[in-house]
Amino acid sequence: MEGDEQQRDKMFHYDNVYNVWLTVAKDMFQFGNNEFESLQLWKRKLIDCGYKVIDHSLDNVFFYGFISSWQMDIMKVSKCFSLDSTFGISSRSNEVLYSLVVRHSDTGKGVPVGYLLTNDQSVTPVLEWLKFFRDHCSMQPEQITVDCSIPEADAIRVTLGENCRIQLCFFHVAQCWSRNLATKVKNQPGQYNNMKVIRGNIMSELQSIMYETVRENVIEKICQFREKWTSVQPNFVEYLENR
Repeated sequence: MEGDEQQRDKMFHYDNVYNVWLTVAKDMFQFGNNEFESLQLWKRKLIDCGYKVIDHSLDNVFFYGFISSWQMDIMKVSKCFSLDSTFGISSRSNEVLYSLVVRHSDTGKGVPVGYLLTNDQSVTPVLEWLKFFRDHCSMQPEQITVDCSIPEADAIRVTLGENCRIQLCFFHVAQCWSRNLATKVKNQPGQYNNMKVIRGNIMSELQSIMYETVRENVIEKICQFREKWTSVQPNFVEYLENR
């Protein structure tokens, strides 16, 4: 038993690894006494390395965007973008990292071409960020895919107008449908149907509409969906109409 305890004492634990990583990370990435001071020092370093940077800070609200020279080269020739938002990036729940991603012509894989770090989830940071790319980085997109975010869509409309289509991410749309199917599709009086089966049928029909490529067929399927489900599941159909 004593030998086992001695062996355990020699083993690395998660906390040991994390503390070592945290020490190394602070030495490598944190140049100031606090994060905001460090951010300004990073700004100077990035500009010296050929990056373009946009930043704003007022009353504890900030946004900080940057793009490298090689990312600008890709951005200039790209027409279709995806705007991704990543939450939970720090211990402060309101902070979010936005990324603009395009399909690389050589690899066929997604490649990020710009970042925005902010603690303001309103339309303003994304709006100013996109204006910056439009005016200073030759960004001229024909389509941007967003993940069902109203502020993101509004920022695109204001900045790029009718020249840029807004496409909703299929995955996030399906997630929204699934959540609302669970709360809005109910048995009607006198019905004793299997709700799981009904929700599955509705989702299948919605996905059929989503992946249809012929405009006339889309319109026909939407009409058929309304006719079939409005009377039996009015709450869910009303949700779809209002969205």
